[in-house]
Amino acid sequence: MAPITRWLLVQVKCGLLGRRAACFSGKVKMMPLSMSEREATVEPLLREHFWEKYGEHPSGDAIKRSFIFKNFDVAFEFMQKVATKAKLMNHHPEWSNVYNKVDIVLTTHDAGGLSKKDVEMAQFINEAALQHGVKQPNK
Repeated sequence: MAPITRWLLVQVKCGLLGRRAACFSGKVKMMPLSMSEREATVEPLLREHFWEKYGEHPSGDAIKRSFIFKNFDVAFEFMQKVATKAKLMNHHPEWSNVYNKVDIVLTTHDAGGLSKKDVEMAQFINEAALQHGVKQPNK
């Protein structure tokens, strides 16, 4: 590809994606949420949906939540649903499963912290958990 064609392709791609993405060598890198975006999107997850701030994460800031289901089968069905969404989004959670409990951590490694992808994934996870009969923790 000619250098000018490559440059033009990068400019078009970056322009279409808006200010939340930065372009490097033709690749799109996610950007961390701004303070106003955090207040509008992350704070409700913390206040209303039982997510918590993850202390020191190697990739920057992160959120976490534990989910308790009726049994292992339901927990595994929930994980399969989340895995399908993660594959479509190309955004994979850090998680662990022991019997009926699933622990999930969300962060965007290449953004150095939370991004819009984490918020979208957390919202999807909340809905999927409700569909699978998650036991809500006490506030």
